[in-house]
Amino acid sequence: MKGLGETTRIVGIISIILFVVLSACSENTPLTPAGNEQEIQPQNVEIAPPAGKEINFITWNNGPKTLNKKTKKKKWIRRRRGGKISISAKNGDVKIFTRLKIPRNSINKSSEVAMELDDEVIDLTFGPSGTTFNPPARLNLLIRGLDLSDADPENVNLYYVNPNGNWELMESEQISVNINDGIIYIRNALIRHFSRYALSKD
Repeated sequence: MKGLGETTRIVGIISIILFVVLSACSENTPLTPAGNEQEIQPQNVEIAPPAGKEINFITWNNGPKTLNKKTKKKKWIRRRRGGKISISAKNGDVKIFTRLKIPRNSINKSSEVAMELDDEVIDLTFGPSGTTFNPPARLNLLIRGLDLSDADPENVNLYYVNPNGNWELMESEQISVNINDGIIYIRNALIRHFSRYALSKD
């Protein structure tokens, strides 16, 4: 996703539009939550920063924390059927929609999956800890209204905390960044095990 040409940039913008339209129409979007997906009361859980590489986090508004809560959802995922879990949130002009898709038979057993969105930075945590996926789960992320005036589109990436406690670059099929409109779109980031995930502009 580095050094995107004009054609790739156009394809990225079209992908963003299609993602928004499909999200609005899908029965699993926040507008029409799927059956047993429910919103859980915010929890004040502090997460210790990982060692190693320091991440220049992309915040909700590149300023003071104003959301003052964490958004968390849980959903029961059956091993043989797989499933999806999503979160949408808004803070001022910033809107975020994220969805995790778990393929059929990619987890060892059916379990309740939790997704938590941080209240200060674009930071996602999943549980239960230690859950692995084969084939990988896929994460899609769309954010609008960010202040990206100090960001280089080629340096915007998604990282995760590896088993050694260090930040590591994630594999993604597509990362599109629109500085003027404050949009970041990440398509099919591969998740092989649950961890903590964050956007960086380094």
